[in-house]
Amino acid sequence: MKRNTKQRENIKKGLEAFCIHPTAEELYLELKPENPNMSLATVYRTLNKMAEIGEIKKIQGLSGQVHYDHNNSEHFHLICDCCNKIFDLPSEMATSLRDVLNQQKEFEILSYDIIVRGLCMSCKEKGQNNGIKRK
Repeated sequence: MKRNTKQRENIKKGLEAFCIHPTAEELYLELKPENPNMSLATVYRTLNKMAEIGEIKKIQGLSGQVHYDHNNSEHFHLICDCCNKIFDLPSEMATSLRDVLNQQKEFEILSYDIIVRGLCMSCKEKGQNNGIKRK
């Protein structure tokens, strides 16, 4: 059962507005100025509960931290190896990849996460690709 508290609604709206898949800390810092009574523990607890009931997605293992995504539909991610921002793969590309995966005959696919790594346009334009190896 989910409770609709003001803080929970603020966290949900903040996550929807913060479309780069923030960590709990990033979301907390974004929300804190307008919600001075909100604690970091409340943000963590609320995000984890929302992920547990399937209202949002919890994304682990992308940058060494847990990120949260308001889009709980099946989709894939792009991650910038320079700034660690996470973006959604365009839906038409995700659909094509999903179709290919669903055609596998020798293997029953139960779930999958697809992550494409590279440089976001902002980092690329700033020339911040020092030390990142291209394949």
